Parts: sequence; structure tokens; C-alpha cells
Amino acid sequence: MIAPVTQQGLVVVSIENHAIGSSLAGQQRVVLRTNAFLSERSIPVTWFSRYRSFEDIQVISDTLVDHHEAAILTDNNWCSNQISRKAFSEELSRRCERLNAVGVRVSTVAIDNGLPADSLDILVKQRISLVRDLNDSTSSAVRGLQPYSDESKRYGIWKLPAPYTLTELTQRNVRTVVARRQMVKQLHRGNCVHVNMRLSQLMDAAGWKRAIQLIDQLSQMRDRGRIQISPVNSLCYVARRVVQNSQSHSDIRPAA
Repeated sequence: MIAPVTQQGLVVVSIENHAIGSSLAGQQRVVLRTNAFLSERSIPVTWFSRYRSFEDIQVISDTLVDHHEAAILTDNNWCSNQISRKAFSEELSRRCERLNAVGVRVSTVAIDNGLPADSLDILVKQRISLVRDLNDSTSSAVRGLQPYSDESKRYGIWKLPAPYTLTELTQRNVRTVVARRQMVKQLHRGNCVHVNMRLSQLMDAAGWKRAIQLIDQLSQMRDRGRIQISPVNSLCYVARRVVQNSQSHSDIRPAA
């Protein structure tokens, strides 16, 4: 883990829509309601969409340009370690072009079963800098900003920190107490923390209530100057600064 990355702790918030459990119209209604609440609290987030044409988040397209961020949630039909480079490149390009056409630049993809072999250059071509591994089981003690793989650092591609989930942070049990303490400890050290929710959770009354409470708590911490809150793409700038700092340190030589 790289630490510290900021003078204050940095929280990046993401919401994933895996396009299951309800109709598109139902998902759009929850997206609109959530977006309105986040706007009231001035909380920027990253919306991960699995839809090819991003129909679920098109209803908030203006805020994706000015406030929030859109990201691509892949599936195994076009992104896995069993898929050809060509198929992956074509589908990724198609989705990036659709977002670019409405003024939204993409920096992040989420993957479920790895990337096609030797495909880092394809991510670079589409200006993708961050990868979210849906199967990342990194423990809370070591979550942080890291290169996606041994060779990805030279491409400027980083792994999004494994998230603290809505369930993990809002249940009434010992695991939640431990997770919250660990998250606060990381933030006090100036590290980055990733908080993740699923749209399906926000469709449930109990899940919506927990999400509101969590967002309000983060908002209060920010207003007190204890943390910063940003979309996921802010980690691109953090990563560049980390690389620049490491390069400048490597240039220091002891006096003769």
C-alpha cells in the first residue's frame, strides 16, 4: 500500500449497477433519487454501469459531466482472461466512445474475471488508468492504491483499492466496528479509502436508510475538514503524484 497519499484522508465513493433485480425504469428512478440526495450533500461519486449504452445513468448525464463520474462495469461476455484482445478492444472502444460523445471521459473499468492476455496497451489507448477487481479480497488492513500488476506501473494503470462496502460499514455487529475503526485509522494516516454501494441495495428501504446515514456521516467528516471526498478518477492524479515523488526521491544522491 502507498501511504500517505494526501494531507487529509481521501474517500472515493462508487455505486455499481449490475443490472439485476428490477426493470431499467426502476433502476433509473433510483439513480435519479440517489443523484438528488448526493447533490444536496455535495457528494461526488463514480457510477459503474453494465449497460452497453449506459441507459441507467443517461438520466443524470449532465451531472456526469460536471460533478460525478461514469465508469464501465464489464461482464464475462467481452472481458475476461478467456476473451480475445480484438473482442475486448472493440467493445471497450464502443463503450468509451458513447460516453465521450456526451462529454464524459472514462478513467475506470471494473472486471470480474481478469483481463485478456497482454491487454494493458488497450486500456492505455482508451486512457483507462484504474481497474476495479470485483473479486479483490484484500483485507481491510492493507487496502490502498497499488499498481494493477507488476508490469502495469509503467503503463500508468493502477488498481482501485478494495472497497469498504455499505453492508460492511452499516451492520450492527463486530465486523462493522472493526471495519469502521480500520477505515478511520487509514484516513487519519492520510490514505485513500474506497466506499462502495450497489444500486440494488438502494432499491431496498432498509438499504436506502443505511446509505443515507453513511453518506451523512461522510459529509459531516468532510465539512469538519477531516477528509476529502472525490470520484474515483481523482486517484489518477494521486497516482501521478506518487510516481513523481518516487522518481524525485530516486534522483537524490548522497554528497561526495
